[in-house]
Amino acid sequence: MQAPAGLVVSDAAKRISEAMTLHTLAGSAGKWASFRMSDGREVQANTAYDSHYDAMRHARWDRDETIYLEITPDGVPEHEAEGLLRYARALHDAGFRIPAPDFSYDPSMPLLAADRARTIRHLASGGKH
Repeated sequence: MQAPAGLVVSDAAKRISEAMTLHTLAGSAGKWASFRMSDGREVQANTAYDSHYDAMRHARWDRDETIYLEITPDGVPEHEAEGLLRYARALHDAGFRIPAPDFSYDPSMPLLAADRARTIRHLASGGKH
């Protein structure tokens, strides 16, 4: 997927992208990494955790200022890292957090692609659209 035209990628997102891609190259796909939402730096540099639980434990259970990402087999492009960071910050500003991977699906969450797109636009605009 290509980056949207005109998207400005923050330094924080660039750090997340670089770290996630390095984790992938190191063979850590399927493990977890933790990042500060404020600046995109890893909580524990160059550390991949075996589970979401372990990543949270090593970040002292901080879900207010830290995001936990599963390391993908193909890295994370900068524009995707920017989207992840914006999403996490929008949820945080609205009083929510990214749910844990063992979260039981809530049927009130958007199911259709159009509904998910509308929700993302709403969150990305800070609740203005």
